[in-house]
Amino acid sequence: MSVSFQAALTTPPGDDAAWFWSSDCAFECDHTIIAPDLGVHIATDEAFGLPLQVGVGMAGTSGYTEIYKQMGDAPGRPWGMGGRIGIPWADWSEHRLFARFERPAGNQSLVLNPTVYLYTGNSPNGQNPGTFVAFIQGFGLVNRRERTTVIPALAAGVGRGWRKQYGEDIGPFNTVFATASVSIIVHRRRSR
Repeated sequence: MSVSFQAALTTPPGDDAAWFWSSDCAFECDHTIIAPDLGVHIATDEAFGLPLQVGVGMAGTSGYTEIYKQMGDAPGRPWGMGGRIGIPWADWSEHRLFARFERPAGNQSLVLNPTVYLYTGNSPNGQNPGTFVAFIQGFGLVNRRERTTVIPALAAGVGRGWRKQYGEDIGPFNTVFATASVSIIVHRRRSR
């Protein structure tokens, strides 16, 4: 079992995109977005030949379930695919499909993490539905320690969204953004 915490910070993505992560504005919402993520994961050492991981967590106010399956295990070059299904405890939920590729980088590993991201929902009064879709390419350095793994990362994204505001169509609109993040994973003692 492992517990993960991630803190991410985006560049301002523009008024229309930032509206999705704003609780106090209808217009001129462009701001930096802070995105916390807390998850608990259980991994099998071998499932169908290679590791499988399942988990649950919270990304902002959206709960999720997640699964990741390692597909290849070449020495120093593991790769796999996964998905996240959002649980709309609040009025919005996020979903992801992602891949993960590792490559040796000295004593660490470089991880490439292409992701298709979907954020969708409606305001509490049901008058402002919307959807935001993005492709995000992340690059990180994996630093494995005895009981923790730390992954600082940078990502670039392109997104497209649309929404209604009390019956008025807004969008579709496009945006580009960058993200900096750090993930800390606490896990059982790593064997040498």
